Amino acid sequence: MMVGSYISRGLLTDVKELRFWCQYWILVAGLTVFERLGDAFISWVPMYGVKLRWPSIYTYGFQKLRPYIARHEPEIDRNLLELRTRVGDMVVVNWTKAAAYGQTRVIDTLSHGIKEQESKEQQYQKTANQNSRKLF
Repeated sequence: MMVGSYISRGLLTDVKELRFWCQYWILVAGLTVFERLGDAFISWVPMYGVKLRWPSIYTYGFQKLRPYIARHEPEIDRNLLELRTRVGDMVVVNWTKAAAYGQTRVIDTLSHGIKEQESKEQQYQKTANQNSRKLF
């Protein structure tokens, strides 16, 4: 609260200006995160680094492919939509499998811990009974 009052009183007196800078920094943070995640997912693509270094070669190649792409655009769009659907289905299936596997592993770990605890308690009771018999 103290920082908010300091900003609103001292540095920025206009609410619109404060809103503008908040939106700006939120956008910068979002783009930074998107860039890092995108680089992690796209950097494995072959020739990705070359494409970043020599964009004019790819622009020239695209100019040559433009008529082909224009002719087959509906088919390309349909295939991309189908690919997107398949990937979505695969993500759902694999996420379900991963969740089931994780649940199984957690239950196995907890049951193993309970069994270990019970065996330690039984050992403790046996040694306590043996020690009490020695005393009498």
